[in-house]
Amino acid sequence: MHLPHRLALSCLLLATATSALSSPPQQAARQLIEQLQAGQFEQAEAGFSDAMAKAVPAAALEQVWQSLGQQLGQLQQVGEAT
Repeated sequence: MHLPHRLALSCLLLATATSALSSPPQQAARQLIEQLQAGQFEQAEAGFSDAMAKAVPAAALEQVWQSLGQQLGQLQQVGEAT
């Protein structure tokens, strides 16, 4: 994955993880990835903070996710966070 795409996805995951105060960051990040893979963009947005949801609403999230898949190929695997 290209560095700018990794950075964008990492920032998105970090913002989501930090907004999900009821679960550990790794769990929130994994849940987001699962929602994105399943096309559940509205559910993914529901886990965002207000600022994040305003910056990346479900429709924009879907566009970003699809664009990353077209540019870089589909997600192959999810590893453990370290």
